[in-house]
Order: sequence, then C-alpha cells, then structure tokens
Amino acid sequence: MKKFSWRKAALVAAVAPMMALSACSSTGGRTEQAGTTGGGQVATTERMKIALITHAAPGDTFWDIVRKGAEEASAKDNVELLYTSDPEGGRQAQLIQQAIDQKVDGIAVTLAKPDASRTPCKRRPTLASRLSA
Repeated sequence: MKKFSWRKAALVAAVAPMMALSACSSTGGRTEQAGTTGGGQVATTERMKIALITHAAPGDTFWDIVRKGAEEASAKDNVELLYTSDPEGGRQAQLIQQAIDQKVDGIAVTLAKPDASRTPCKRRPTLASRLSA
C-alpha cells in the first residue's frame, strides 16, 4: 500500500482549478443575442495583487491557455495578476523571491521542482499563509 503524499495532494489541489479553467471554451455555448452585453460586471472589492508562477516553457500551449484564463478571471475579480514562468527550478525559486519582495497578497506556484523552491519559502515563515502550491 502506497504512503499518502501531502505534496502530491497539494499539487493536485492547485492544478485542478487551473485545468478546469483551461477546459472552458470561449466559443461554445449559447449564441449571443442582439442588444445584450456579455461579460458581467467587474468586482467592487478591494484590489489584490496575486503572483502566478508556473514552470511553463516558452510556447507551451497548455500554459498559454491557463494564463489567458487567469488574466480574464483577474480582470473580472479586481485582481492585479503578476504572471511569470520558468521551467528551471532555481529560476522559479528566484521568481518566488521576487514576488515576496513585491509584497503580493498571494502566490500561486506550480511546483514541478519543489526542492528548488524551499529556500525562498523558508526565508519568509508567513509565506505559508499566502502560498498556494
């Protein structure tokens, strides 16, 4: 029997919503009726700054779709989204540190190489309350 992995469970919990967003089609569904404006309203809540740091390589279509969905959601929900990515673990750790230095309200990270990202997280104990991995 395999041992339960909290790290894998946390990764699935972080990636599942992104995958669900990427599955949404911008062209499917009901056709727009004449005279209506779609898109809903922008949230009136206080503006937040969220960093989304992925391990996407340049030109990776999956992560391009995730980024587009995150940008659309952030525009609707009054969130300033800071998207950065790098497939190399050490560079991803630097991106996490940069987000911490910018005093963002939250950080979402895809931890393809979690060992490389431990250092910036350990330097900032309060990061655990703001980090979604």
